[in-house]
Amino acid sequence: MLQTDDTEESDAFWTPPSQGLAVWDAPLEEDPPLTREEVNRWEHQCHVERVADMVPYWIKCVTAAANGEELRLEPFLNTLQDVSQSWMTSDNPWAQASGAAAWGISGDAGRWEVHPDQSVSSLGRGSKTQTGSRSRTAASGGSVIGRAEKRNSGLSGNNADHQKTAYAFVEDIARHEAADAERKRRMHKFFEMPTHEKVQKITEIVRYLKSSA
Repeated sequence: MLQTDDTEESDAFWTPPSQGLAVWDAPLEEDPPLTREEVNRWEHQCHVERVADMVPYWIKCVTAAANGEELRLEPFLNTLQDVSQSWMTSDNPWAQASGAAAWGISGDAGRWEVHPDQSVSSLGRGSKTQTGSRSRTAASGGSVIGRAEKRNSGLSGNNADHQKTAYAFVEDIARHEAADAERKRRMHKFFEMPTHEKVQKITEIVRYLKSSA
């Protein structure tokens, strides 16, 4: 009786579900488009997260201007964009974290026993095809995860929390610089500017420093 139960459990484990493999061919459900408020929240969150990278570059721009040089902000912003999206453009975004290659093994065949009737070269061709299929699947899955994370990051918290974080950041910098009330007000105003206005403002400062040098 015990052996029969074990056999039934084993059969149930290996038997595919009633819907078969058709469920994997079903189209992915797309998220509804973000509302204007959600887009604003997401943009603000991205702005706050990139401040730690952008502020040092702004300082570098001012320092370069003092030496008669000019650094453009657009290439730097493009670099940030490329870094944030580079993992999604790879054929296999998980290749560095998993797979036989991470352990110095050239293919899946090296991890399994090779049947005497099969040559290593034929296994290599089959392994390559299978790996390519997994790469496309992983890339597709990575794209879906990326969209989901992007949406979740925009919806996490509320706008008041984001503004509170940004305000505290500027206040901390102001204390570090021993800024007076007027300078602190200008710092808050600059921080709240859209990126293109920041670029314009920095360009004006660079030109002013050049003309007064």
